Amino acid sequence: MKRYLRGRSLAQKGVRVMKNADDNVTFIFFEQQGSKCSTEKSVQISAHVRVFGKSVHTGVSVLHMLAIDELLGVRVRQACYYNRFIVNGILYHSDTNNRLQKRNNSVVELQNGSLVRILSLVVSGAIHCVLVKELLKSGRKLCRDTTLNIASSFIFEVSKSNNMYAIHPESLTGKCVMIKSREKVCVIPLPNNIE
Repeated sequence: MKRYLRGRSLAQKGVRVMKNADDNVTFIFFEQQGSKCSTEKSVQISAHVRVFGKSVHTGVSVLHMLAIDELLGVRVRQACYYNRFIVNGILYHSDTNNRLQKRNNSVVELQNGSLVRILSLVVSGAIHCVLVKELLKSGRKLCRDTTLNIASSFIFEVSKSNNMYAIHPESLTGKCVMIKSREKVCVIPLPNNIE
């Protein structure tokens, strides 16, 4: 993924810088960059969404069908499920993705400020959406110092819920890290969405 994102930014910069360059120079630049091999295993779904990896083509469960129907007004019976995808240049993973090595960052913040876990990106024909499970914020201040009268506003204690729904991919705004301890589950938004 990092290679893809770097290659894409380099290609965009190269197009701007080499507007008046010789055709042979431009050809050599893009050949050495290897832009073809970095996108071989990905598919552009829409202007802002690109999926990676092998999809799982299967029948849609009743819960997923109802969630998609509520968002898009369409009953979907067959669909492709993806675990890794890019929306607006930010890489997202589902919580079932087994390729995560550093951390599980399948938790994201939505435009409305709520926190959710990504289940998968669903594609069926020309429609696509992200299936998520809601995380409920407790509202308690976790790091609190009463003598200084300060508290953290960037760490959220959450609890898992069974509320699953579908959202548009464009409503994903920021990635988060979920930290599990014995008695608490905390979510911390990442300051930098690019890995």
